[in-house]
Amino acid sequence: MIRQVSQPAAGLALALALLGPPDATAQNRAGLEAELERLHGTLRIPSMSAAVVEGGTLVWVRHFGLHAAPGDPVRYPLGSLTQPFAAVLAVREVERGRLSLDTRVDRPDGVAVRMRHLLAHTAAGTPGARFVYSSDLYRLLGPPLARAAGATLSQALTAEVIRPLGLRQTVAPAATSASQGLESTVEDLARFAAGVERGTVLSAASTTELFRAPRGEAGRAFPCALGWFLQQVGGEQVRWQFSQEDHASGLLINLPRRRLTLVVLARSDRLNAPFWLASGDVRWSPVAYAFLSAWARVRVDLPEARRVMLDAIVALSKGRAAEGAALAKRASVIAPPLTNADPVLLSVFARSGDRDLRQVGRRMARRLLDADRDHPRVLFDLALLNLEDGQAEEARRLVNQILADRQATPEIERAARERLRTQTRSNRDPGGSGRSAPVPPGPHRAPATR
Repeated sequence: MIRQVSQPAAGLALALALLGPPDATAQNRAGLEAELERLHGTLRIPSMSAAVVEGGTLVWVRHFGLHAAPGDPVRYPLGSLTQPFAAVLAVREVERGRLSLDTRVDRPDGVAVRMRHLLAHTAAGTPGARFVYSSDLYRLLGPPLARAAGATLSQALTAEVIRPLGLRQTVAPAATSASQGLESTVEDLARFAAGVERGTVLSAASTTELFRAPRGEAGRAFPCALGWFLQQVGGEQVRWQFSQEDHASGLLINLPRRRLTLVVLARSDRLNAPFWLASGDVRWSPVAYAFLSAWARVRVDLPEARRVMLDAIVALSKGRAAEGAALAKRASVIAPPLTNADPVLLSVFARSGDRDLRQVGRRMARRLLDADRDHPRVLFDLALLNLEDGQAEEARRLVNQILADRQATPEIERAARERLRTQTRSNRDPGGSGRSAPVPPGPHRAPATR
């Protein structure tokens, strides 16, 4: 196991020494390590750690930007990576007959939703009608889980999930909610995924229920099952989840058929912040792409245009507006269909500061709204586009629509109200400009108070 590495070359040498003679597997691992080293620098992440479990065995650990003494756990706040733990606890309580996935829970606005809606992020707006990621709504699972377990949520998670899986480096502070609060290491988080995969704490039937994605009215599966995202990539089922706090982020990816898991935890939000993983497409993460292609050798549908667009997103996130806009335009020329209707790109283009990209974003928003005319996230990004283009009244109308329709998550509603307040202040100050105000956090980012 690799515990401490100070130089990339030393890390590669240690990895190859651990793995034995050079072979295809060693090359795969070296490729992943080299890519993570590059991303560590490119994304300007102060420190991060990564681990891989294969066939139930921890086979690789690496730390970037920090020195860890042998045997010394390097803990990170898990943020929303707490959600899969809460989901396992929920299904475990259902298995024991103490809880039902149809148990009703009241949202803050008084609308009753079911546990399964909260677990699958389909609790916003009309319950079960659409997927909109919300850590705030997921947090509502805590009280019914605690009542079912007859203990605090922290105690229940420790007794029913953490200890049975032998996670000695994972702690659940008293303030832990269903959506955030656990602290752990990459080794333990990888063991957690492997334990769920092999059915250590759940029966086969319960594990199937955990990873059954709900379907919308048209019969299309939503991207999230119970506490885990599900996605088909290159013929492989990928189970994954992410976290994004102000100063920490993480990514958990599991390929059940291959019995292969990657965990990356970082002391920065930049591991995930530019890529809006709350949309449900893990391929936008360069970390996920590196793991799936370099280690797992999964065929990822990521043509040249998409790779260029990833570089554009990274450049824009680092404040290099001209470079990011140029790369994004190059990608759209290489493959025009890429910019047809992608919520990740809409979010990026709405904040790009480039007029041409805003026009592309506006067309993209119209296509997305053709499929779901009241989608709150798309409406919010369209409001930002209008505001950037000086169409303040249209932006205000869209923001008011978001608040009046009551289809949004609490996070989007907070952002919409903040935008409305900012715009109102700008209107009162003739010398001000609403466009200069900072954009509130999106629904995939945890509020600073969390």
